[in-house]
Amino acid sequence: MLKENTFTGVELGSQFLYSEEHGAIAFSATSSHNQNVLENTTVKYHTKLVDDGDSLNLSSGVFTAQSSGYYMFHLFSTSRQHEELWLDLRQNGAYVCSIYGFTEFDWASAGNSVILHLSSGDNVGFYSRPGHESHLFGSADHVFTTFSGAQLVSDFD
Repeated sequence: MLKENTFTGVELGSQFLYSEEHGAIAFSATSSHNQNVLENTTVKYHTKLVDDGDSLNLSSGVFTAQSSGYYMFHLFSTSRQHEELWLDLRQNGAYVCSIYGFTEFDWASAGNSVILHLSSGDNVGFYSRPGHESHLFGSADHVFTTFSGAQLVSDFD
């Protein structure tokens, strides 16, 4: 499986801070095939690498916060050759940030990270920008579209 050069680490806090009621929340998901993401629709992921807290819905591509606190999110994707990708991170439907990639005659890659404060029940997803269709590259042995997140600190901590 070919991957871009990325490495991310996040400490989720001391083991002593977590109980059955307030466990660690982290997820990482990938997409393993080409997909066209129509405007205002979410990127769909196919494989959960990690999902402590079962908070990412693969079929919708949306993460739902189980508890209030600060969260870090990472998104990375590669466009198909000579195609555009333009994805927006949205929290509860409101724009937060974007990634954009396009090159003539080649593949384009883009990534971004953000830290957000979420309340319990808030949702976060990556959507193709209004007025644009994103053409994402992927195959079983070339996984470039990823979405990861972790709660850095709970409001209960």
